[in-house]
Amino acid sequence: MIRGNKTEGDEDSTPFDSSSRASNNRISSSSNHNNDYSAHMEKYRLVQEHKSEESDDFLGTQTSGSLPEVRITQQGKPRNYISYAMNLFESGQVTIVLKAMGRAINKAVTIAEILKRKMPLHQWNNLSSVEMIDVYEPVEEGLDVVTSRRYVSCMQITLSLALTQPNEVQHPGYQPPLSEDEMHQQTVMPPAVPMTQQPPPPGPPRGPSAGGGEGGAPGMAGGTLIST
Repeated sequence: MIRGNKTEGDEDSTPFDSSSRASNNRISSSSNHNNDYSAHMEKYRLVQEHKSEESDDFLGTQTSGSLPEVRITQQGKPRNYISYAMNLFESGQVTIVLKAMGRAINKAVTIAEILKRKMPLHQWNNLSSVEMIDVYEPVEEGLDVVTSRRYVSCMQITLSLALTQPNEVQHPGYQPPLSEDEMHQQTVMPPAVPMTQQPPPPGPPRGPSAGGGEGGAPGMAGGTLIST
């Protein structure tokens, strides 16, 4: 029996079939590329991580007026940072500065929110980024040392019990103290990420040098409830 230009039993062919085959080919090609890149990464190991001068300035120098700083890292316990900051205010400090880089930014923001629920604090946020230089050494002979550059986000949070100048409220990162109702709300702390579950450092690029992506902070979904 003839059906149009096809005989019964012939396999139907539609534009969707060719589109599906093209999509599968792209997926297969991408998978092969990732496998090749993973195999290439295994030939290198991270031997050194340099911080740029901007990073040293962010972490190594005191802020204007030598304000006391609380430098927050991903490994530190939030309760310790909160206790230290509270002790600074109770000892007579009017203004303190929280500093964090990369994945620790999420923790710094949460700590600032907890402190603002304990006392009426003015807040100023400043964002920046610093360049990190990673050096990879080959584990096989015949390969060159590879240098990779990437940028890491930085955040500086200034908390103060009082305004020193009226124009400080015009700062784009300014946040006023919380209301009485907001100060009695609870804050959710982000869950700690075990070291064994942290993603490995970025692998070496194929060429002699390449740029990396900007480090970001993880989301705040889930966590441990801390009552304030």
